[in-house]
Amino acid sequence: MMNEFKIESASVTNIGKREVNQDRLFEKTSLSGGVGLFCIADGMGGLANGEYAAALVTKHLSEWWETGLPLSNDSVKGTLLGLLQAINSEIIKTTEKNSCGTTCSLLFIKDKDYYIAHTGDSMIYKKENAMFAKAEQLTEEHAKNNKLTSCLGIFEMPKIVTKTGKIEGSCTFLLCSDGFYKVVPLKKISAWLKAKAKPAALAQKLVNKALKLGTDDNVSVITVHLN
Repeated sequence: MMNEFKIESASVTNIGKREVNQDRLFEKTSLSGGVGLFCIADGMGGLANGEYAAALVTKHLSEWWETGLPLSNDSVKGTLLGLLQAINSEIIKTTEKNSCGTTCSLLFIKDKDYYIAHTGDSMIYKKENAMFAKAEQLTEEHAKNNKLTSCLGIFEMPKIVTKTGKIEGSCTFLLCSDGFYKVVPLKKISAWLKAKAKPAALAQKLVNKALKLGTDDNVSVITVHLN
C-alpha cells in the first residue's frame, strides 16, 4: 500500500557553548516522499573519538539508504536492530576499549508505519496535528545519575529499544539531542510543534529557543512533518 502522506523534514545543529560539536544528524526522504530515515547521534568521550563514533552511525545509515531499502514491513525492526549492533561492534573494534561512544535515536517511516531504534539519551517525540494534541515522548533516557547506562561503542551488548507504531493522520516528529530537551519542558515542546510551521523554520526556532534558555551543550533537532 502506498503512503498517503507526504514527508517533509529539516535539521539544524548548533555547537552551543562547547568547543566542538559532536552531534551528527542523518535526514533522508525518498523521491516519492513516502519513505524517510532520520537519526541523531550524540558522540561522547574524547573530542575526536566522540565525533568518530557519531560519524560512524551516519556513515552506516548512508550506506544502508543507498542499498535502496528493499525491506518488507515485517523485517524492518530486525534490520534496524542488526544495523545498530553492527555499528556498536565497529566502534569497539576500531577504538580503544571504552574510549568513546554515541547515542543513537533513529526513526524510519515506511508506508503508514513508523519504526524506532534507540539507545542513549537523545530523544524522539510525536505530535498529532490536531487541536489540543500533546507531544508524546516515544523514547526514554538510558541514563542514571548523569551517566549513560546504554549507548553504542561502550557496551558489548547495549540496550537497543525498538518499537513501531501506526501513522493515522498528519503529524510531526521531533528528534533531538539532550542539549535541547534538558532545557525545554515537554509542555513547551507540545506548544511549539505547530502543524503549519515549515520544517526548516521550526527546526531553527527550536534550536534558537534552547540556546536562549541557556543550554550549555551542543543542540540538534530534526523536524519531520507528515501531511
